[in-house]
Amino acid sequence: MKKYNIPVIIISCSLKNVIKEYLQYNNCYYDNISIYSNNCAIDGNVENDIYNVTPYNKNQITFSKELNDIITTKDFALLFGDILDDVNMVTKDKLEKTITVGFLDQKIEENLDLYKSTFDIVLTDNASFKEIEDIIE
Repeated sequence: MKKYNIPVIIISCSLKNVIKEYLQYNNCYYDNISIYSNNCAIDGNVENDIYNVTPYNKNQITFSKELNDIITTKDFALLFGDILDDVNMVTKDKLEKTITVGFLDQKIEENLDLYKSTFDIVLTDNASFKEIEDIIE
């Protein structure tokens, strides 16, 4: 994604600080990555972009003007999610130009059919990203 200057937007209920540190630790935090997530105050210092992100309001995040200007020029999107409601991060009118990828690593047999009916691609048991890499190429 960095190679092709494709914006990567991470919307998570997790902690922004932890996500950013993880990406930096693994040498994959680039300037094309934007993180919209909950923040954790460290030594009383909290960044200004604080969100109360839950699984049910991810589609209500307001992107920065700069990021919004970039993504409105894009025709297609990839959406990755690990819960069924994550597909709601994209409005229904944009969903037909979005490839949705679901991560299913628990209760696979029990949930596989539901995930397949919700996502275009379902990755189980920490499967390879080869199919996604092929789409990006």
